[in-house]
Amino acid sequence: TGYVKSEFIKKADESDDDVRLMQSFAETGEPSAAEPETETESETETETESETETETESETETESETETESETETETESETETETNSEAGTEGLEESQAQDAAVYTEGAQSQFELVKNLFTDIQKIGIIYSAKNADSEALLEEYQLLADTYGMEVVVSEIQEDIDIDLVASQLVGSVDCIFCIEDDKVTPLTQTIRAYADEVEIPVIGAEEEHVKLGALASYKNGTLYWNSDEAGKFAVTPDNLNVEDVVTY
Repeated sequence: TGYVKSEFIKKADESDDDVRLMQSFAETGEPSAAEPETETESETETETESETETETESETETESETETESETETETESETETETNSEAGTEGLEESQAQDAAVYTEGAQSQFELVKNLFTDIQKIGIIYSAKNADSEALLEEYQLLADTYGMEVVVSEIQEDIDIDLVASQLVGSVDCIFCIEDDKVTPLTQTIRAYADEVEIPVIGAEEEHVKLGALASYKNGTLYWNSDEAGKFAVTPDNLNVEDVVTY
């Protein structure tokens, strides 16, 4: 101990802090600077933990914000998709309605559409034409093309004179599912006879003009108007409700 004290005295020219340190060591045997170092380390650890907590909180907030943004984007995409589907559905419905309203604009085509919408099991269409009709060849070609389009078959029969109608009509109704009356000046006045034979085998007669319905055909469509025979419609339990036609003339 005496030796240490003498050594401290020799170094009296050193800083006061160093002297106090040495004196403390001489008296207690422990450096007085240990405690501040410990406190510094403790403070450093505390600051590190605080920074770690801050970083953790920041990461948590960032993740929460990211999830919120993701949910918002998902909701936005879902709403956009719903709106798109809704618009597409509306457009599809409008197009469908427009098509339904346009299918009856042509005489021959309107007859096929009437049959398709009123009767689901018709496959063969019978047509009676007059050999004296100059337009018969073009008319029959049009009907044949439409029949192919609708997946149906056309069976044609010809009459030379009015007297032939009984034989021709009686034979034709037995081999078809429906009779079409075409715009033929020679055959139109014979519609009642054709309809009478068709009633015997319970098949419908679809006209091409109003006169056909007046003479017994079930229905016809021309120039935006549906002509409807209530008595004939009752025989087949059909109504014009599903034909999407506003202007209906009933007989």
